[in-house]
Amino acid sequence: MSSTPNSTVTAAVRRWAEVAAAALLTLATGCGSDAPEADVCDQPTSLWTVRSDEGADERGTAVLPLGKGVAVGGVRLAAGSGEAFVQQFGVDGSTGTRAKLGESATGPLLLAHAGGVAATYGGFTIVLLDANLNETARLQHGAQLGSGQATVLGLAAGHGGLGLTGSLIVESKGNKAQYVAFVATDGAGIRQHAETFAIDARSEARALLADGEGWVLAGWREAVIADDGRQGLILALDDKGIERWRQVVGGPLDDELEAIVASGAGMLAAGTSRSGGAQGFGGADAWLLRLDAEGNTLWQRFHGGESEDAAYGLIADGAQFVLVGRRHSTDLDPGGAWLAGLDAEGALRWQATLDGHWKAELRAVALDGKRLLAAGSSQAVSDDGSSDLLLQRAADDGRLQCGATP
Repeated sequence: MSSTPNSTVTAAVRRWAEVAAAALLTLATGCGSDAPEADVCDQPTSLWTVRSDEGADERGTAVLPLGKGVAVGGVRLAAGSGEAFVQQFGVDGSTGTRAKLGESATGPLLLAHAGGVAATYGGFTIVLLDANLNETARLQHGAQLGSGQATVLGLAAGHGGLGLTGSLIVESKGNKAQYVAFVATDGAGIRQHAETFAIDARSEARALLADGEGWVLAGWREAVIADDGRQGLILALDDKGIERWRQVVGGPLDDELEAIVASGAGMLAAGTSRSGGAQGFGGADAWLLRLDAEGNTLWQRFHGGESEDAAYGLIADGAQFVLVGRRHSTDLDPGGAWLAGLDAEGALRWQATLDGHWKAELRAVALDGKRLLAAGSSQAVSDDGSSDLLLQRAADDGRLQCGATP
């Protein structure tokens, strides 16, 4: 499945270059004398905003280096429904083909796979695409989880295949139960096993990591007592999908994990917390945890201000980590889509915000050589009030490459 380049999108890229000088991009670096100075570019060649069609919202949910370009997974929302897609970009921000995958409210997740892309979205559907985004196979695994609404939110490669995780919502006699869902496949995407886990009243996994013994899932759970908030959940499975251990992390308010990566002998997890207390900053904070190999918390850090801040994506980059999310707190003026580098102890080394619109956010981050790629959504250049797909390419210290070819 493929399509021709979208001339509307290409024109929007040119329009972004024309209006960039009008302060639609603001970078704020901070926190510590070791934080590098940020470059502010009149025409930042490393930032591209792709404009949605009129009346539709688009947002990026995954980003993947692809040959000499970039693949971005996303979702286009219009008329109450969502269409998942994968969009190609060149190294200069030019747009290539777009593969339309099917209906989804969450958009696809992406992995490099057999010379192309493995995309998973919606009800645990895997679509295999070649490097030109032509579809080569489609496999659906939602039915193996049971009757209900299955949503895939985490994807990882390991143990000779793919792992998918998310949630399954089942309604019976007016009551809804929400379970953690997990599917493992072989290298061709053929299902090996599918499991659901009933953890308290409701639970969901949003991220997945392959380790030496199996898989580690990260997300949230809610207790039966209605007044209890959500706590972060870490669930470890063996390579057959059988539970090894579980850990609940966080405090009495709503805490949710969105990402997890391997780090030394343990793991690093990130998300959003309202339970920071004396360590937090108020409202919701970006939340980072260092975990040992059994999921025990070694330390946790909070980053944010007095308002609503969140972390959605996390990668390891040598001795530092990179978080992406949103900063709505006005103390980091003007806020918006947020990109931050942290040292091995979780301290902030640098940070950057893009375009200053309160609805802007970054959902995914990847490393392409020594350049960062981050994808999300922005509303700064829309005339119709819709959100636009946002793709940023930056140096590994968060700075834009002013006047340079990305």
